[in-house]
Amino acid sequence: MASRSGQSSRSNQSAANDRCDQTKYPGIAYTTYYVNSIQRSNANMAGCFGFTWASSVHTLFFSDPVTQPLFDEWVEYRTYLKGVIGRNKEFKVDGPKLFERYRDPRLEAVLDAPGPPKIGAGDLIRKHNIVILGVLWFVHQLVKRKRYLFPRSRVAPGSDGRDRVVLLDPYDLLHGWKLLSRKMYNLEERDGPSAPATPPTWCDCELHHIAAVVTDAMVEETGEVSDETDVADDEKDVNYETESVVYTTEEMSLGSDNASDPPLSKKEGKKRKEKMSKEKKKQEKQRKGKEKERDKEGEENIWDQSYNLKLFGEPSEEPETPQENIWDTDDCNELFGITPKKDGADK
Repeated sequence: MASRSGQSSRSNQSAANDRCDQTKYPGIAYTTYYVNSIQRSNANMAGCFGFTWASSVHTLFFSDPVTQPLFDEWVEYRTYLKGVIGRNKEFKVDGPKLFERYRDPRLEAVLDAPGPPKIGAGDLIRKHNIVILGVLWFVHQLVKRKRYLFPRSRVAPGSDGRDRVVLLDPYDLLHGWKLLSRKMYNLEERDGPSAPATPPTWCDCELHHIAAVVTDAMVEETGEVSDETDVADDEKDVNYETESVVYTTEEMSLGSDNASDPPLSKKEGKKRKEKMSKEKKKQEKQRKGKEKERDKEGEENIWDQSYNLKLFGEPSEEPETPQENIWDTDDCNELFGITPKKDGADK
């Protein structure tokens, strides 16, 4: 009995991971599993931003003159945060809480400030919310400095002449947060073969299937190739056992919100990837089937006689117009110079 209960629980969890979760991440059409695993590879992050190759994410971290200084500042800020919340405490960004607070108008002054939030810099900044405020501040900086990566959001000059984010889109919030998290897997610059971008995995519910088609078009169709520059397992990842990564694993466990769960092994990760690929193909097939059914149901035969009678009414009878005989014998004789024989001429 207990075994059946366990199987049922795992089955329910798997089904939930294949759907979007509008209670935690409103406006996001990715599957729950994908949301929890975006930060696990540069290939995933590349797919979110419409890059062709995972190496483009590596460039943002180490070569881009605009974003590299910001990510270096982010790493330093994480050290400050650990000192605030306690070095022995688990560092975890509460994703649902992030989505609850990011449009709070009371936070505008904190998020528009020239520097990241710190204790004592304002009445709103407290120990219990500084992690959320810090992540939001850095996401705002990314949106302002790399607008083409966050096209859904709006930036405008503020009263002080500095740019400010006037509208932060939920997808840009998610991508920015996960990119900051991914940086903590890339603390040391490493050379190695890159991999194609991995497109996002979308929920197949009716609410989102159109958005999935549009956004997937941003990324070229890619194969399932492992990215050697990404975190595969604790043996290959030179950053894995360092303190900075141990306390920055946000929702690393696939299908779980518990950041303390260990990452999947390379073999398990490969199996999960294959499962995701099969599920995506299945979802796409189901979506196309539903579209065909809708088209078939909504299609009206424009040549249907009864439909045309209702639309145009009964046809009216037109009077016959006498047709001129173009083969009139006299006209033809005159045209071609033929002299008709008279009756009895050969007799």
